[in-house]
Amino acid sequence: MVKRIYLLLLVCGWFLAGCTNSREANLEHTTPDGPTTAMTIAIVGDGLNPVIRNVSYVPVELEDLGKVHSRSFDGLIIFKDKFDEAAQPKNKQFFKSIDYPVFFIGAEEILTAAFYSEDITLDQVKGTRSGPYASGFVRAEEGGYRTWDIDLPNNPTDKDKGLNTIIRICNIIEDYKRTK
Repeated sequence: MVKRIYLLLLVCGWFLAGCTNSREANLEHTTPDGPTTAMTIAIVGDGLNPVIRNVSYVPVELEDLGKVHSRSFDGLIIFKDKFDEAAQPKNKQFFKSIDYPVFFIGAEEILTAAFYSEDITLDQVKGTRSGPYASGFVRAEEGGYRTWDIDLPNNPTDKDKGLNTIIRICNIIEDYKRTK
């Protein structure tokens, strides 16, 4: 009789444990809260600039970034249509010297080190991996680079690829500013 009760408790516990896992999957497509402090994000390329509280965007061209570098940006987002231009040798020095995070949206098939490393070109790393949807880096004070990766949930929606990704980038930038 005692064995049957233990078996019944074991089976019930197993079913209850299975139920909690399925609930977590529903949270994947939720929109995160946005940043709580005001920030200015430079945008390069053709991409979505959703309205997010406390975030203002400044569209810029890559060739102008060096000139407006003295302007105070909190972060930089580069869209896929400008990756080839951003990876040119003339821009690598800029990416090595800026002190705010740079994010690349649509970066699944590249390695972002191609934008700051002299030893790696974008052509060498294109299509060599299946990585995060968005990836970013910033030069660390102690040398090297601090990096971030943003993955999409399973079966991503347009909202996941647009608004939710940009909010997550803004939250990372806000955390970076706070802890830097």
